[in-house]
Amino acid sequence: MEHNQSLLITAFSVSELKSLFRNELETFFEKQKKTNLNTAEEDKLLTIKEVADLIKMSIPSIYRFCGNKDIPHLKVRGKLLFQKKEIIKWAMEGRRKTLKEIHQAGETWLGELGQKKAINLN
Repeated sequence: MEHNQSLLITAFSVSELKSLFRNELETFFEKQKKTNLNTAEEDKLLTIKEVADLIKMSIPSIYRFCGNKDIPHLKVRGKLLFQKKEIIKWAMEGRRKTLKEIHQAGETWLGELGQKKAINLN
């Protein structure tokens, strides 16, 4: 088996190896901690007031959305709770597309339509 890679062999003392491993492990666990914090924040349950503050709407509007089953929510012992990541996803679904995004979607659709017509002609 032939490799075109250079091989560099270096001698490390035990203390140098321990230091290298310690640094790598600290870096790894720091990244894991940040990832876990982000996940925990997304999974956080919010009250109706926190949702109203998050999406900049009134509390009565949030109650109306719940009553109409327009917004994802939980009801635990009569109390409305909302999962933060679900509320953000729900709010983003109402996002209006930019003109550029609309044009791109139209071009994609027309391209797919052209392909279907070309297939049907054969």
